[in-house]
Amino acid sequence: MTRSKLPPRRPQSERKHWIFLDQCGCPIGLVEESRFYKTEDAAWDGMYDTRAEERAARARGVHTVFVDHATYEERFYPRMTKRCTHEDAA
Repeated sequence: MTRSKLPPRRPQSERKHWIFLDQCGCPIGLVEESRFYKTEDAAWDGMYDTRAEERAARARGVHTVFVDHATYEERFYPRMTKRCTHEDAA
């Protein structure tokens, strides 16, 4: 039995991400650019299981930003697992 190999990982400097932001600006998810997710529409398809979920998210004000990995680490990564502080303000 041969062991399958994963494709080589891209250098950090070449990685890019679609960050999904709630209407308040808090990050709620991401899709990394890849051969499967080359466009924003493909990223939406990767983030949501159905078109209905995608339409509901867009109607709620969810939007995306496309950033390089350094920007993701600096601006979004620290906030990815934190609770939204805007929920209590609503």
